[in-house]
Amino acid sequence: MPVADASVLPEIARRSPEQESFRGGICLRPVSSLSILLRAVLQERNAMAERLGDYMIRIGAMNQSQVDEVARIKATGDRRHFGDIAISLGFIKATDVEAFLASQK
Repeated sequence: MPVADASVLPEIARRSPEQESFRGGICLRPVSSLSILLRAVLQERNAMAERLGDYMIRIGAMNQSQVDEVARIKATGDRRHFGDIAISLGFIKATDVEAFLASQK
C-alpha cells in the first residue's frame, strides 16, 4: 500500500472533514467520508426495497398496506432484506422475488 509523503500530512491536518485530496494517485480522505459512503450504500439498499415493493404492488402480489408493514418492520432495525421479510409474513413467495430480480437485468 502506498504511503503518503510526510510533507503532505500537515496539509491534511489543515483540511476540513468535507475536503479530500488526491496526491500521486493516492486519495486522502478523512474518516467521516467513510460514514458518508456507508450512508449512501444503505440508502441505495433502501431504494432497492422500495422498488421491490412498488413492483409487488404493480404485479398484484402485495397491496400498499403490506408494503407499509414490511417497511415498518425494517424501520425498527430488522436487517433482513425487504423480500425476506415479506416472504416470512406470507405476503409473497420466493418466486415473486426471483421474478423481480430477473426483471432488473
